[in-house]
Amino acid sequence: MAITTKVTFNKWNAKDVKRKVVEQLAVGMDMAGKFVEDEARKNLLAISTPSDKRNVNYRNYVSGLITHEITAERGAIVVRIGPRIAKNRLHGWYIETGSSTAGAHPWCRPALFNNLGTVIGILTGK
Repeated sequence: MAITTKVTFNKWNAKDVKRKVVEQLAVGMDMAGKFVEDEARKNLLAISTPSDKRNVNYRNYVSGLITHEITAERGAIVVRIGPRIAKNRLHGWYIETGSSTAGAHPWCRPALFNNLGTVIGILTGK
């Protein structure tokens, strides 16, 4: 999954260089975001407790909402990974962090933290 692109410029133009760099970073971040998104979905679907039908349905529902989004913000390219919020439902948040009635089952943060080497490899082209 190496990112290899040859960028050539006929004449130095700082705006063009910045635009090309941001484009290349966005491509790498998209690949890394998709990888972490897939890992998060696997983690979520691997949770086996609680096993009652309601909680299984919540996990299946949230797994269908997981996505990644890339935005260019001032001085940074940001990737947000997690379920998009549908109808003000925060099921993914409560599965991740727990609630007063259910324990936490982290699935999104470990998708990144347990795969940092792979993500860095994707971003650096190694």
